[in-house]
Amino acid sequence: MGGDDPDDSLPLRGGIDVALGSFDGEVLYSPALAGAYELESKNARYPRIIGSERFLAFLNSYAQIQDESLEGDYVRELSVAIREMFFEEKDTPCTLDFFGEGVRKQLPADDETRDVALKAWRFVCSGESRFRKAGNQHLHEKYAWLLEYMKPRLYLWGVKD
Repeated sequence: MGGDDPDDSLPLRGGIDVALGSFDGEVLYSPALAGAYELESKNARYPRIIGSERFLAFLNSYAQIQDESLEGDYVRELSVAIREMFFEEKDTPCTLDFFGEGVRKQLPADDETRDVALKAWRFVCSGESRFRKAGNQHLHEKYAWLLEYMKPRLYLWGVKD
């Protein structure tokens, strides 16, 4: 929603957790749902996705799996690739690095990928400027965080500041 009009949308925040659960045909019951909700509502604060410590431990354990079968190799490589999409931030050990190298490596190195990254950068610059000028401190802080996060990663996407 609002991909073409920054006035129509805001960046998302969220949480990721893993745990066993059950499904009764209509509703999924799992502590992971509560954990993800808590991460999103209490910890994310900025437009970012935070993984739980349990999620991080899950990825790390599968990245070190010793099974040398085809399935074991696949699970290990996939876990490593997913783990590379997260980074440690000052207030959380597991934040999705959506504009970082791990995600960038999974996408084609073509003009379309660069154009999407450029649109994202322009969206954030526009939002930061708009909310700063409007005096909306709450939203300005969120966009200022995004600018600080994205700017040093622009080179990965072939985008110039």
